[in-house]
Amino acid sequence: MVRVSGSYRPRKTDGWIFDRRRGDYHDSQNPTIRGRIGADGNFGVYSAGMIPPLLSQRINLFKIVEKYGSLKAYMLAKGMIKEGEDPKIVGVFHAGGPASGANAAIRQLLMGRQENTFVLASEDGCDGLMNGNAVFLNPQNTWGQQLEGGVMIGSVRTNPTSKQREKIKSNLEAWGLSALFAFGGDDTQSTAQRFNQLGIRTIGIPKTIDGDLPRTESYGHKSFVKHACETIVGLIRDAASKNVWNIVQLMGRKSGRITMEVSETVEATQTFIREEFSITGILDLAEVSREYPILREKLNNITRIIRIEGKAFATPEELIKCVKELKPIEDEEKLTINLDALVSQLIELIVQRARVGAKYGTINIAEGLIDKLPLRIIDYDEAGFPKTGILEDISAPDKRVIKFDPHHNPKLSKINLVEEIARRIEAKLPQELAGQGIEATIDFLPIPIGHGERSKPPISEDVNLAKVLADKAMELLYKGKFGRMVTFWKGKVGSIPYEKLPVDSKGHIIPRSVSLKDKTYLSVAIMELHKRTLKYLVPPENPQE
Repeated sequence: MVRVSGSYRPRKTDGWIFDRRRGDYHDSQNPTIRGRIGADGNFGVYSAGMIPPLLSQRINLFKIVEKYGSLKAYMLAKGMIKEGEDPKIVGVFHAGGPASGANAAIRQLLMGRQENTFVLASEDGCDGLMNGNAVFLNPQNTWGQQLEGGVMIGSVRTNPTSKQREKIKSNLEAWGLSALFAFGGDDTQSTAQRFNQLGIRTIGIPKTIDGDLPRTESYGHKSFVKHACETIVGLIRDAASKNVWNIVQLMGRKSGRITMEVSETVEATQTFIREEFSITGILDLAEVSREYPILREKLNNITRIIRIEGKAFATPEELIKCVKELKPIEDEEKLTINLDALVSQLIELIVQRARVGAKYGTINIAEGLIDKLPLRIIDYDEAGFPKTGILEDISAPDKRVIKFDPHHNPKLSKINLVEEIARRIEAKLPQELAGQGIEATIDFLPIPIGHGERSKPPISEDVNLAKVLADKAMELLYKGKFGRMVTFWKGKVGSIPYEKLPVDSKGHIIPRSVSLKDKTYLSVAIMELHKRTLKYLVPPENPQE
């Protein structure tokens, strides 16, 4: 099954089946995995889409206005309101990838509304705000969905351009919507912030499996970690039985939080996250290594892999001196990783373990490491933002060319980093094993974890958090407080104005990173360093000792 986005067009040979009734494509092996060519002309993969009970009630708002003159006149004709009533119609869209708990949050909006308030859901995120496909939500057509995975109204990654945002504003005014609820992560909340700047009264509801939105927790994260751990634990048992190394790529573009929490739980053999190759991360690791001397080896390992504007470093001291001269955020793109150096380090680990008979292990790699690969920009748009680039360190020619989305982020979803790493290890490992006099056959299994796990049923914590966030959003609506994102932070429900959220030079909300001073990170780093020493694998000379 091919999971891609961008200019790719779905084909039967890749497992895509076109659904004429829905106007989208589904995976021939798993109909809940669906794809659609969005309003921006790009093909994107999402999960589930609008569920059948809602799909049968879907309306097209352009056609409604054309036939009845206004959405209010349609509601009057259908008996939804009485003559003389002035309904409050609020729009809602869910964008980005699915997250467990989404359906509970969407349904809860109905539980917290006052009389004569109607919730109109856009189908498939911002696509519906542009093409007019929507459905009125009510308790009956959303009943029984809060413990289901996926997103009952559909969710795609379309990030509207400035012209499309203007069009959306015009559409909302024509349809008579008084406000807009935006469910989503940093991309979606950045879009919601731009909507608000245009005069669209917007309230954001945080959603992200990555757990990286600033100043808030979000539904979906804890459920994803649980499901990912269950998947990987089974793979670890399987690997130990068959002399296999699992190389796992876990979701998390801007934050390694998922990877750290999963690695801590499943006791991964080796872990790499994006933050280890950042300015703040290196300085933090240097500081904590003074308190925990064992972490000096971790700093040595990072030093071997990292490059700053292509320059390698012989010692951690040399690296730290250079990093101290850089500015966090502004200079972050100067730091990259050398994939061959990372592979060499993994080969050393694999050989070490094979020497004492441990021909298996699990390497967890955060998806965000892809962002640290050297990217050469070859084309810019009229405003001077990157348009096209080339990933210099990826061997597959058809995957090296990278496009940028309307938020100026590189589209890296088609890059399977663990597949690239596994291929390079397999090419070099036999020679290394032979050089050490080790006779061993070791297989490698590159595993992307994410698309299935993020659409599984939510745990109760995420259901309850989703409801709390939705209730707060409805409260803000009636208080007339717009241009804010609902928050749940340190046990308290609140909200924060968009202008108080941290943004980068492109106006995009800056996700919350993992601190390398965090106890979970320290535990994972120390655990992997102990595993490198292999002391726990070597039987004692005297069992009585």
